[in-house]
Amino acid sequence: MCRMLVVWNKEEFNIKDYFDRFKRLCKDTKYFQGDGWGIFYLENGEFKEFKSSEPIWGGNFEVRARLAFVHARFASKKSTIGVGNNMPFMKNGWV
Repeated sequence: MCRMLVVWNKEEFNIKDYFDRFKRLCKDTKYFQGDGWGIFYLENGEFKEFKSSEPIWGGNFEVRARLAFVHARFASKKSTIGVGNNMPFMKNGWV
């Protein structure tokens, strides 16, 4: 089972505070979520992304933003592990 985190605020916030709690939750759960992770975030009115095929609990992420979508992946087929298969995805301006 994958896990998602969405944080939105009127003012910019430090994603690190939420990211660190989220990655601990992903590591400490009985459901494996270590097949990669991704984040889309809204910084200065522009969506940016970062994705990794490493477990989320090994990652560090610190940026100030107003909106963040974070995904920790469980790949039901291990052959699909890879950055290109990590959510969140963007299409036609939608995340």
